Amino acid sequence: DATLLDIVIRRVWKTKMDVESIIQQLKRIHENVQEDVELTVKKNLLQSMEEYNNYANSVLNTIHKEVENAKARGKHAEPCYDIALRLISDSYRTAYTKTQQCQDDAKRSINDKLCYNDQLITIGHELIKELDNIVLDCYKQNSRLIDTIKLYNCIKTQHGISKINVKNLKKNANSSESTAKNASRTVIQQNRIFAYLNYLTPKSRKEILELLVVGLKRLEYRGYDSAGVALDSADGKDIAIIKKQGKVKALEEEIFCRTNLDFESETQYHVGIAHTRWATHGVPSEVNAHPQRSDSEHAFVVVHNGIVTNYKEVKTLLQQRGYVFESDTDTEVIAKLIHHLWVQHPAYSFRELVEQVVQQLEGAFALCFKSKYFPGECVATRRGSPLLVGIKTKTRLATDHVPILYGKDHRPHGRNPELPVMPRSESTSEFQPLEDKEVEYFFASDASAIIEHTNRVIFLEDDDVAAVKEGALSIHRLRRCMDDPHAREITTLKMEIQQIMKGNYDYFMQKEIFEQPESVVNTMRGRLNFQDNSVTLGGIKDYIPEIKRCRRLMLIGCGTSYHSAIATRQLLEELTELPVMVELASDFLDRNTPVFRDDVCFFISQSGETADTLMALRYCKSRGALIVGITNTVGSSICRESHCGVHINAGPEIGVASTKAYTSQFISLVMFALVMSEDRISLRARRLQIIEGLKNLDNLIREVLKLDDKVKELAKSLFQHKSLLIMGRGYNFATCMEGALKVKELTYMHSEGIMAGELKHGPLALVDDSMPVIMIVMRDPVYVKCMNALQQVTARDGKPIVICEEGDEETKAFADRALEIPKTVDCLQGILTVIPMQLLSFHIAVLRGCNVDCPRNLAKSVTVE
Repeated sequence: DATLLDIVIRRVWKTKMDVESIIQQLKRIHENVQEDVELTVKKNLLQSMEEYNNYANSVLNTIHKEVENAKARGKHAEPCYDIALRLISDSYRTAYTKTQQCQDDAKRSINDKLCYNDQLITIGHELIKELDNIVLDCYKQNSRLIDTIKLYNCIKTQHGISKINVKNLKKNANSSESTAKNASRTVIQQNRIFAYLNYLTPKSRKEILELLVVGLKRLEYRGYDSAGVALDSADGKDIAIIKKQGKVKALEEEIFCRTNLDFESETQYHVGIAHTRWATHGVPSEVNAHPQRSDSEHAFVVVHNGIVTNYKEVKTLLQQRGYVFESDTDTEVIAKLIHHLWVQHPAYSFRELVEQVVQQLEGAFALCFKSKYFPGECVATRRGSPLLVGIKTKTRLATDHVPILYGKDHRPHGRNPELPVMPRSESTSEFQPLEDKEVEYFFASDASAIIEHTNRVIFLEDDDVAAVKEGALSIHRLRRCMDDPHAREITTLKMEIQQIMKGNYDYFMQKEIFEQPESVVNTMRGRLNFQDNSVTLGGIKDYIPEIKRCRRLMLIGCGTSYHSAIATRQLLEELTELPVMVELASDFLDRNTPVFRDDVCFFISQSGETADTLMALRYCKSRGALIVGITNTVGSSICRESHCGVHINAGPEIGVASTKAYTSQFISLVMFALVMSEDRISLRARRLQIIEGLKNLDNLIREVLKLDDKVKELAKSLFQHKSLLIMGRGYNFATCMEGALKVKELTYMHSEGIMAGELKHGPLALVDDSMPVIMIVMRDPVYVKCMNALQQVTARDGKPIVICEEGDEETKAFADRALEIPKTVDCLQGILTVIPMQLLSFHIAVLRGCNVDCPRNLAKSVTVE
């Protein structure tokens, strides 16, 4: 009995130590994130001030020259010079004041984000007091006659209650850490990785370089500001790194200008890595471009997608060890860290070195390594950023999976800032997944860079370390969780190279707009049976009973995906008779929105990698909600982390501005509403009406696309304007928002989507004879209200451009110009009305000389918060 009592008291003490550990975790979150944000904001603002200063000096130099010229002509111009100097100085002081205000606002913002941390720390201290009192309180209750068994049961019961509270505290601390890191990542990074390894497959150095360059070109649509490659030097003993600020074309020209690469020499085995960079840490420059090197001898080189949040402390430690840094990037820290570990432990394998590196890193990243000390080997890993491995052989693969090998992590206290090295992994066997030895491997952030070479790929999971040595691929993990699979499946991609090429079109976006008759059919194919009017969504059919019992539906997305949710909200409410919330993922996270176990949360993302949406998914999943993913990318993070889902089957979307993914997301949500209402007799007629509308939808889209020439003429009258208003309501309000977003994205012209019912609450003040206004007026339940809004615009001398139904003469009478589109079911009309807006934004962008497929400052998928 005394032994049991001693054990339970020790457990109470251990739980108290756990709480103290959680409090320290919360304090570290507060300190690290706050410092990181303040330094980042300060650095960015100081950089802005420096740019302003340079600009001011440039202006002053110009004025000074003008003054000297004036003197030469016998004119007295010093007063003008003095006035200009005073004006610039005043502007500089104003800019500096604004800078300080921005910095203070940033600090307040991050403090607001971390206030929850302080509350959790207070709860932690209260739990410690509670645990301290457990034994004392139980002794007091048994003070008259000490009964060991009763005392044991009392302490055990009270301890059990406290442990539940401690468990909840730990869960909330982890959630707070995630939210805080999300708040600290104030920049978007869209770096992309491509690597190629050939083993016993002879390739000339020219072929390898061409392959790397083409891989980068396949990733160009993602947005970037510099690019680079690394490959073996001509003698095969060293690594050559070639980097260039600007486009991949500039890098290609630089590569083939080199005379020291011996382009024609063949190699039996070789590793080449390539990268496109979107600047975050450090300005766009060749020095900051990837690959980053460990030292002047290029012992280790690495390419990186993501953000390492603890790079400053690792960098400081390496500097203390004598390492000198040449770039401003967080990636250089990784290259020098692996070199430091290799110096300490030269007997370690390449894969073991990488495993040890990633355990010292915090943040979201995908990494691919090459080393002159490990020729012919490539090691890649990921955490939070996508990465896949393509496999190509002359004969068939011997298996359709690669086993996972596990080592041991002997570190009891997690990451140590002094960078200790754990004992070597005990996983020494390697797996050869091939019948022959000749093999090629492709590592990429995106399947579009791989598909022309092979359709057999492995999607790596977080903390996977994929290593290729002597042609054999092995996948390793340090920690094993209960639900970890035993192998990674080799997936067959259903994508063709023709799908990611422009074909007969000048732009990817143009091609994708005109692909919509086919893409909407692909979304419905195999799911909607027009013979018996049934709908089957195989990815969620087993969960339908559970969804029907839910409290509410929550639709969460960003940008265009958010608009597709708004477009279908009214129909979902009508057919499911459930409350439907539509949320922007970033705002949803900022509010710490209450989520319950009986909620069903839909996460909509074309790429399946949108960082804010993915963070919101994990937030809801941790609270027990059912997670449904709606994506266009098989194997994406949202696909893998959802309980069930719908693949929209729109095909690859290359243009940054989403078009066909929007209409396919729209249809996928409509089909879900039809599935939910299949047993409702009262809704049968409505269901049949919608299904009939879907049946003819592709033909109606083709009719709308015939308006292209007319829309182009309309664009010519609008492209010189500085602003554009788009109005509508009901089912077409989402079209206004999506149309305005497309205009902003592509044309850099201000545009606003306005709910027509809000016209008198402010927007009407903008209307005059010089403000272009587009109004969407359909013969639906809100037709009369839309007509009232249209008449208000014309009464203010507005000249509205109306999108209306064919033959609607009454509406056209109030329009300056009109685009007539075919009539369909009211809830599907938004699919037809959005297409003229897509075409209009495209043509305005072309007329304004904008980059249609890669708008400035934007990228296809936002993979870092």
